[in-house]
Amino acid sequence: MLSLKKIIKNDYIVFFSLVAFIALIIFTLYFGLTNQEKLLFMTIPLMVISFVLMTYRVAFISKVLKQGISIKGEIDHIWYVKDRGRLTFSYQYEGVDYQNGIALMKNKYTKDMASGDIIDLYVMADKPKQCIIKALYTK
Repeated sequence: MLSLKKIIKNDYIVFFSLVAFIALIIFTLYFGLTNQEKLLFMTIPLMVISFVLMTYRVAFISKVLKQGISIKGEIDHIWYVKDRGRLTFSYQYEGVDYQNGIALMKNKYTKDMASGDIIDLYVMADKPKQCIIKALYTK
């Protein structure tokens, strides 16, 4: 089952988009209350872009979880810089080897992941490069 809380905590794109959206709402309100129209007209498009990006990413994750095929993969490499990181993993689908990666947030769950760990993945049958790590997004 899809967990919005886990998506926000683990997925860098969703987390960044949400933070940007909230900050832009605050700026928009401030600029609107202080009659700074030029700045107001700059924040509104950015707010829309951040919301669309966040919504698209959550919809993509949901689609892959619903329509994807469950397979196993292996973590190749994981590294962090402060609170952000990158995880690369490999998997085999229909006899073809694939390698993929995601940007993620460092937290108590992701910092326990290590190179060589076997992970559950969902892969789209028609686009096997579209793949997500089940544990990062489900309860």
